[in-house]
Amino acid sequence: MRVPERVLISCLVLTAALLGGCLSSSPKTVIWNQHKTSITSLNHWRIRSKLGYVTPTSKGSAWLDWEQIGEYGKAHISGPFGAGAAQVSSSASGAMLRQAGKTDLHAASAAELTHHLFGWQLPVEQLRYWVRGLPSPEMHTRSITTNPQGLLSHLEQEGWVLSFTGYRNTAVGPLPGKIEASSGNLQIRLLIKEWTVGTDVNDKTDQPVSKKI
Repeated sequence: MRVPERVLISCLVLTAALLGGCLSSSPKTVIWNQHKTSITSLNHWRIRSKLGYVTPTSKGSAWLDWEQIGEYGKAHISGPFGAGAAQVSSSASGAMLRQAGKTDLHAASAAELTHHLFGWQLPVEQLRYWVRGLPSPEMHTRSITTNPQGLLSHLEQEGWVLSFTGYRNTAVGPLPGKIEASSGNLQIRLLIKEWTVGTDVNDKTDQPVSKKI
């Protein structure tokens, strides 16, 4: 018996829809979506890390101790520029760079101030997301790849190419231990030695983040 053409077309459409539904809800995709939602809500964290960088004219490393509470952040940076330690504070209203013996510098963003330290600009606002293993919502995403565990492993956003490895378990879920990023002639490597999240941050913070700049 010949199957009517419109019935056959309906069956093909239904099959394609079912297959599409199965693909879009694969276990890895579900895990990534759930993880992304959970980590996006993490608004109080602290990392102790080492930042390495290579440019056409220089290379070096710095120790980075960074605490973030929502829009308020404070990063202690030492080692990269032969001028002692520096502190970069930021909020939605602007940013400030403080170094001993120097006049405080102010700018619209923390990224602008990092040029005074490194000679190049660290994308601090985007790094707030990348450090948690998330794409930055402020940038167009060209490509994104997750690992077998459903965590971010490769990301391309507006000229930046990043890889994420060394995930470690925390109270809110896995967070990256190593991030490598490149844009043009600039290469950055962030090795996170310690993650502290949520209420545990207060127990380990020597100098709490100030909410006034």
